[in-house]
Amino acid sequence: MNSLQKIIGDLLKQISFVLIKISFLVVLFASCEKIKEGECNTYIIHQGEHYSEGYSPTEKQFLQDCSPQIVFTITINESMFYNPEIVGFQNGHNKLRGFACGSELNVNQYSARTTFRCRSISEMDIGFIVHLPSLIADELILGFLLKDVQIGDLIYCVIEDKNSQGFYFSAENQNTGEFVDTLVDKRGAGGVKKHKLLEAPYFGGHESAPYEMYFEICTIGL
Repeated sequence: MNSLQKIIGDLLKQISFVLIKISFLVVLFASCEKIKEGECNTYIIHQGEHYSEGYSPTEKQFLQDCSPQIVFTITINESMFYNPEIVGFQNGHNKLRGFACGSELNVNQYSARTTFRCRSISEMDIGFIVHLPSLIADELILGFLLKDVQIGDLIYCVIEDKNSQGFYFSAENQNTGEFVDTLVDKRGAGGVKKHKLLEAPYFGGHESAPYEMYFEICTIGL
């Protein structure tokens, strides 16, 4: 009887081990799924966090290849608004989506992203942030596109690496028709052929999300 129990115990352990491996592979393949044109996703940043749920900075599976031009829409919702009067929130450009450039794919060295920033609990602007290898350490380029977007506004965004011409940004409020675009000088930074998509939103720099935020983003072009 003891040997039978041992055989059954060993069998159960083997089954458990196989199930664990299957579960791991399911999670692995799910995490390696790449977004496609026409796909819409909801991204969540939990209170006290910077990164969207499932997008760890130590994991590279979210860095899928993309073209030098990405196009997407973001629907503005109530959870994206925060109080900039709280210490630490006044100057932050929070990232929506963009791409990292070059062979090393260092986001803080060579990248271009569309951003959002609140001027008050009810006033939000859409902007951009650029890091370049030709800038000194910790230097970056910031700017604004659309002013005073509202809850429910659908924002159509384009980011394009025009190499020697610079980074092109545009944003159009589909609800109001307001359109703004700009070309950011790359300040001597060389042309690149490799671009990786920075898919998921990121909140803050030093500050983290004051409460749970969610972002409804639809991919138009990659």
